[in-house]
Amino acid sequence: MQDTETSSLLKNAVSAHKEGDFILAEDLYRQVISISPNNLEALHYLALIFISTDQPQISIPLLKKAVSINGDNPDILYNLGLAYQKAEDIESAIHHYKLAIAIKPDFALAYNNIGVAYQHLGELTQANIHLEKAFTIAPDCAEAYYNFAQSYKFSALDSIYITKFEHILGSKKWGKGEEIKLNFSLGKIYDDLSNYKTAFKYYSNANSLKNQGFNIKQFSQYVDQLIENYTPELIQKLKTNSTPTTNRFIFVVGMPRSGTTLVEQIISSHPAVQSAGEIGFIGEIVDELPDLIQSGNTYPACINEIKRQNISQISTAVHTQVEKFQQRKNVITDKSPINFLHIGLILILFPHSKVIHCKRNPIDTSLSCFFQNFEKQHQYSYDLKNMALFYNEYARLMRHWQKIFGNEIYDINYEILVKQQEDESKKLIAACDLSWDENCLSFYESKSIVSTASKWQVRRPIYKTSVEKWRNYEMYIDDLTSNIKPDL
Repeated sequence: MQDTETSSLLKNAVSAHKEGDFILAEDLYRQVISISPNNLEALHYLALIFISTDQPQISIPLLKKAVSINGDNPDILYNLGLAYQKAEDIESAIHHYKLAIAIKPDFALAYNNIGVAYQHLGELTQANIHLEKAFTIAPDCAEAYYNFAQSYKFSALDSIYITKFEHILGSKKWGKGEEIKLNFSLGKIYDDLSNYKTAFKYYSNANSLKNQGFNIKQFSQYVDQLIENYTPELIQKLKTNSTPTTNRFIFVVGMPRSGTTLVEQIISSHPAVQSAGEIGFIGEIVDELPDLIQSGNTYPACINEIKRQNISQISTAVHTQVEKFQQRKNVITDKSPINFLHIGLILILFPHSKVIHCKRNPIDTSLSCFFQNFEKQHQYSYDLKNMALFYNEYARLMRHWQKIFGNEIYDINYEILVKQQEDESKKLIAACDLSWDENCLSFYESKSIVSTASKWQVRRPIYKTSVEKWRNYEMYIDDLTSNIKPDL
């Protein structure tokens, strides 16, 4: 009778899982496990829900138990590797991918993920070996081609790769996501080869496939609301004289592709600083703030109803949440570029934090966004005109924050940083209220995990080839250059 009940529950759980009803599926999987604690499918599939919802720490114990029941299942080992990778335990991820491959030697996705894991560690030779193995085993693994293209520096001597990539793109009817990645790959290849006309063609193809329209008018109205609600009077009223907390934040903000990862790596190379990557907690506060302060208004209008008690409660909760990033270091960086939208909220909630604003040539910044296959958000970047108009709104909002907060926001210019690395790095570290440390000059030797689009660039010393790069594409980008306004 128990087997029949378990079978029925599991069948319903799998059905709910396939339909995307994760809440029901989780409940049913847990019921199965309560009846049959060693049910391999329930343990495995429940773990997959937590992997897909970015909760790897919950999935790892489930998968470890599944492995203890059946250690010869390559899919379970692979997914345990994936969970470790999402939890940023890269060494454990690679170990379990290799265990999966030992059982299933043609496991192309495992080779691909090992390659990506090595990219995060900055070990690009090993990364490319495994990625090439992945697409050799599985010629239809577009993910492996894409990842290989991003970290391999192509030259005229690589005609065998170039021919292969072009042949692969034209060899079959790909899914939209795969076609996008292959077009971005060929854009990168031809950019490496300085064939800018062909590179731009492929980058444009990729973005056209992604583009679903971006409501720039709606975004402009949101910026209007931020400016209207975050007034000097409000900031003055809410500024507290609280003493510094045990943890201190450094927020690195700016447009994507403006040097935020480079700047964050310089700061986090300091022995007193812990990099937390892109934590995302400010965005969560923004989403939840109306409920947290029991306001009937949406954000940002509700900020006018926030009380000092609310500020204290939210700040305390955040400091508790980020303790896992500490590793006995009291200064924590959050490199979420889009936090430029929320500088007002940041300096209300965390008045002792530092805000580092990264600036770069607006056309270089915008074109670099257009050339980047952002996995999430940044829909404005899929169209050059929208890209320009978004940049203009960013610049307008930054002028507002700088008017209100003045030198509480430290501006660092990418072009000056790459030209005068030591002097600018010393100024940056001083702005963070830290003593100078020579490690900040060799940031590229850091063993910290870099998961952003810049993970390849920050693994080598500062280079200057990205300065004024837009001029290679000047004749193709009139929609960008004719719509962008002067910088900050």
